[in-house]
Amino acid sequence: MVPTKCDECNRPFSNRTAFEKHKRRHDSAKPCKQCKKAFSLPSRINIQKTTCTGLKLCRCDLCNIPASQSSQLITHKKRSRPLKPYSCDQCDKMFRAPSTLKKHKRIHTALKPYQCDQCDQSFRHLSHFDMHRRTHTGWKPYNCDQCKKPFKSPRSLIVHKRTHTGLKPFHCDQCEKSFSQFSNLKAHKRTHTGLKPYHCDQCKKSFGRSDTLNKHKRTHTGLKP
Repeated sequence: MVPTKCDECNRPFSNRTAFEKHKRRHDSAKPCKQCKKAFSLPSRINIQKTTCTGLKLCRCDLCNIPASQSSQLITHKKRSRPLKPYSCDQCDKMFRAPSTLKKHKRIHTALKPYQCDQCDQSFRHLSHFDMHRRTHTGWKPYNCDQCKKPFKSPRSLIVHKRTHTGLKPFHCDQCEKSFSQFSNLKAHKRTHTGLKPYHCDQCKKSFGRSDTLNKHKRTHTGLKP
């Protein structure tokens, strides 16, 4: 018959093998000299000794606070560590991981290690490079669940879905206009500031939007859209 409870600690069991293994722990248990509580694992005895004596066995290397158990120290360090401990030495931005900091630094160095083998464009990030390659292959793996229209990136799909919902989450703080894309809001704000950052390299005219510049350039090349 399979026993239902340990007669020493009242723990229930439905499996004889597990019960016998549990009993051996009681048989091999050793008491803490301070409080006489018995433990089967030496590591548990050592932890109990530090609890009874108040002995602190390890210290945090960040703030020197003592801890009686390594597990307590690990938990403390996780709570004490800054959420973004890696800082850029050229600007004030902070990052959670060194790999993210490394990618960010390419902004300062202008390094673009990912070169397209089908055109002369290069990219700072692999994800941007992969997205660009779809312009050559025509691959559009993201489909709208309402109209089945395909898109090459998740971001493009999210923006498209706003045409179904009518959502315009980007609001101008100088007028009542709202936009479905942040880039459109950014371009709109230039109508208030008068900023025209896009310059024609042939006639020096300036424009507030890049697409307006591209249309203008066709007047020089004769190229039709």
